[in-house]
Amino acid sequence: MQIVKLKLSHLDFYCPATGEQIMGPDSGTDLNLKSIKAYWEEGYLQSPIVKDNELEKAWKAYSSRTKRENDGDNPEEEQLLTFFSRYEKANWVVFELLPWTIGEFNTSMKIWLVLDLDVNRDD
Repeated sequence: MQIVKLKLSHLDFYCPATGEQIMGPDSGTDLNLKSIKAYWEEGYLQSPIVKDNELEKAWKAYSSRTKRENDGDNPEEEQLLTFFSRYEKANWVVFELLPWTIGEFNTSMKIWLVLDLDVNRDD
């Protein structure tokens, strides 16, 4: 999958395909949208929210293999990005949202959203 890195100066993030708001300063993150296939958060890479069965199976297999190869250590960011780059799914894109500071609000965690850009808002 293609990885798009963004460092936004605001908390609003919309799906490029449907125009639906994914994140907002007052609404949080809406993981129920059809375009969202998965969500990873830095520091919690072993506990993603994955809504697609094939992607979930692939991640669990990759994660288990990586853990065995690294003496029981959980996958880190580098392995996650390798997984994304090797997983092929037409029209799926990973958006990496980098840490940001807005006014007094500060987050130090990256998040990764896997979006299906071939979804129709009215489906």
